[in-house]
Amino acid sequence: MTDMTDMPGTRINKQGAETGRFQSRVANICMRESMTRSEAYVAMENGNKIAHYYFASDEYLFINLEDGLIHDEKGYYFEEGWRIRDGGVWLTGWSIYI
Repeated sequence: MTDMTDMPGTRINKQGAETGRFQSRVANICMRESMTRSEAYVAMENGNKIAHYYFASDEYLFINLEDGLIHDEKGYYFEEGWRIRDGGVWLTGWSIYI
């Protein structure tokens, strides 16, 4: 397993186990294929929920069929959030949310 001690949001408890936002996602990361931002958008158009490497384990995006707009896992509009995440680390690291 990758040393996660330098990654933001990761903590190590007294038993040496990872805690925090990456705990669940780290266990599942090998089961998901990494996609580009463009590929992730197509996946959403095809009805999939998507997540990013830096999202918490329970965070994802999807296109709402009723309004055709991007929403997050809580149902909030995410169009602006998607628009501003268009460079740097947001160009890759996307995957289908499982």
